Amino acid sequence: MPNALLPTLSLLAALQKERGIALIEHALTDTSDIPSFDEQAALTHKELIFAQKNNLDFWVLLPERFFESFAKRNNAELRKSFSHDALIEWYLFNLEQPIYQLALGHLANHTDLTPSQTGALIHYVASLSYLGQLRDGGLAIYRRAEVLPVDVSRMKNLALSCLSRERLFMGLADEKLRLWIDEARAPSAATIGKMDQILRKIRDGYSKGVLAENSMAAWFSFLNDEIEQRFGSLITTMARLLQDNKGGEIGHSTVSSLDSDIEREWENIKQHSLFRGLSEVSLRNILKGANLITVDKNTTLFAQGDPVSRFIILWEGWARSYKTNADGQESILQILGRKDCLLDHSFMMTLPAPFTFKTITKGRILSLSLTTLADHLSRNRELSQNFLLATTTRLQRLVGQFEQITLRTAEQRVGWFLINLHLETGLEGEPIKLPFDKALIASYLNIKPETFSRVLGQFKKRGFTIEKHQITMPESHALCAYCDPDMALRCCRAEAANCAPIRAARKARGE
Repeated sequence: MPNALLPTLSLLAALQKERGIALIEHALTDTSDIPSFDEQAALTHKELIFAQKNNLDFWVLLPERFFESFAKRNNAELRKSFSHDALIEWYLFNLEQPIYQLALGHLANHTDLTPSQTGALIHYVASLSYLGQLRDGGLAIYRRAEVLPVDVSRMKNLALSCLSRERLFMGLADEKLRLWIDEARAPSAATIGKMDQILRKIRDGYSKGVLAENSMAAWFSFLNDEIEQRFGSLITTMARLLQDNKGGEIGHSTVSSLDSDIEREWENIKQHSLFRGLSEVSLRNILKGANLITVDKNTTLFAQGDPVSRFIILWEGWARSYKTNADGQESILQILGRKDCLLDHSFMMTLPAPFTFKTITKGRILSLSLTTLADHLSRNRELSQNFLLATTTRLQRLVGQFEQITLRTAEQRVGWFLINLHLETGLEGEPIKLPFDKALIASYLNIKPETFSRVLGQFKKRGFTIEKHQITMPESHALCAYCDPDMALRCCRAEAANCAPIRAARKARGE
């Protein structure tokens, strides 16, 4: 398995380059300055053969659609029958995603890498995926000869995601890994600086100007060369790193060797509802390659349509998940708080993320290898039961949320939100602190910001003290009218004789 990692990454690099060439052949009549698709397809086939030779489980680990699509991709008529976006999706879903997930699995289970090195390299590979999508998104705009608002939003998200992954790589990589990556990229240092400037301009909303400065062929060549150089530096660095680590103690480490931040939070992690009842050996194996990462406000952890390689628990802070439509409008699905986890991708390893996950405040995330976690889920009964319970609980909360935003008045929605916030973070007698902007809360509750402000004014008339982002209840039962049976179970007064939601739940059960 260790020998399979580098060939798998080389195959992924070849497929990403091939996708770009297939797309630009769609758009340009004169492709004399662009490598031919047939030449690149032949090189990709060589990488496939090499990857198969170094991985005895290659045919078992990849889905059948990969091999079927790999055989069909040489058909020029088939490629021409796709629209630009459809061809991207075809390549991503059928060819690149399976190899991407295979590479991440090799990384997560590699015994010659430390957990921090594994986490850093996973983010580096993800940044290359975003860079490829940015290249192809630009080609679509050139082809249409028009920059729409949705294009600007999409390009901004891709540039931000790429920069975020690079920042996460730098935060996790040890000094040796950072140094060797820099050394491998040194020959293209000027290009790297230019690429970083382009990414930041696009992130800040200037994609139209960036594209106007270059022809389509120049845009493609520059980004294609940059992606190829970065893949080359990654593979060179990893070969050097693996050889160096073999001479040390990494290969002989036991399952007890975890990231230092994980060790410091060990007692708290054991108490998380997903891991209760697990033996120490099992939990340490599950957390192999896991990291606790500090993230800034408005950090995109993954975007809608991203490949998903990590399972994320929001350890501290607040985040939101949302979907974006073709016009760039957001629809918030969930607000996640401390110790909440993302269960929505259901461990479908080859499916892209169905929504965007972005932090609302500064915080920390516990990031685990999705490949490792899914493997343990298939073999560990306690872990599977914990995840089933967590999924059921989350579903109940989502149903309650849907009921609130569709059937309740604005006042009831705000009261429901405040009591949830109080149960989540509040202490008896302490003020409720709104952890993020009121406009975002209003969007989450499907009401207008001015309506939210008007409802807060009504609460103020009833004795609530409201000072900026802090709300103090006039007495401990002031929000009980907005409670429901699911929320009541989390309340310290749930068994009190006058708890209406609990009485209603018992009456419904015939108790």
